[in-house]
Amino acid sequence: MNAPQVKRGSVPGEEMPSPAAVKAFFVSRGGSLRQWALARGYSPSTVFMALRGERDGPRSRDVRRLLLEEMGLDGGEGEGHGDTGLRQNE
Repeated sequence: MNAPQVKRGSVPGEEMPSPAAVKAFFVSRGGSLRQWALARGYSPSTVFMALRGERDGPRSRDVRRLLLEEMGLDGGEGEGHGDTGLRQNE
């Protein structure tokens, strides 16, 4: 039986890009969403489930907020203004 789906963006003001777009963002920066999760102490499965909207607890809301910040979609200036924890290609 499938878990009930939580509407993505269930936190007021939170509009998440698609999971594929988030993964592509990290790949374009030379890393992966899995690396980002591990660098922050999150289980990759928790991050993936939060991103797909399958979880909506406090930790999942934090994950989505951090991802938005990382991608520069939190109202901050520019793209990816946070520390990705990933090695940048030179």
